[in-house]
Amino acid sequence: MQGRFDSYSVNGPLWADVTHVNYYNHERYHELLDNLVPEAVFYGRGEAILKQRKLIKQNTFAMQRQMHYANHMKKRT
Repeated sequence: MQGRFDSYSVNGPLWADVTHVNYYNHERYHELLDNLVPEAVFYGRGEAILKQRKLIKQNTFAMQRQMHYANHMKKRT
C-alpha cells in the first residue's frame, strides 16, 4: 500500500521544520519588533523588557561617566 507510514521518524524533515518555527517564534530577535522575540510581544512582556533595557543602558552610561572622570582625576594628580 503506497503512501502508508510504516515507521514514522521524529528526526526527519518535519522535526527540522518544527525546530525552525520554534526558534523563529521563541528565540530569534526581530528588528521590526524593537529587537524583541515575537513571543514576548504576543504575551505583552515587550514594554517591560524595553523599560528594563533602557534602565540598564542609563546605568551603564552613568558608570562609564564615573569611571572616565575618576581616571581623568587620577591623571591630573
